Amino acid sequence: TAVSLHPGVIRTPLWRETAAAGGLGGFLLGRFMADKSIPQGAATTVWAAVAPNLPRGEYLDDCAVASKRSDQAKDDALADALWEAT
Repeated sequence: TAVSLHPGVIRTPLWRETAAAGGLGGFLLGRFMADKSIPQGAATTVWAAVAPNLPRGEYLDDCAVASKRSDQAKDDALADALWEAT
């Protein structure tokens, strides 16, 4: 089963090594955008790896199937074509 997810913006020391780390931008990024701890960021990925019977092609968010999907995301024919192409 293929699913997708974004773990979120995770608070790690890696931010210190990016160009965005300095100045006001770095402060704002670290303070307001990095909204998850490392365990919180890993949780959905781990859940996806062990959850039984996840529906194919779903987008996962915070250890659940996301409730809002675009029309393209609901198109089984498009999903099949993408699967074959990749």
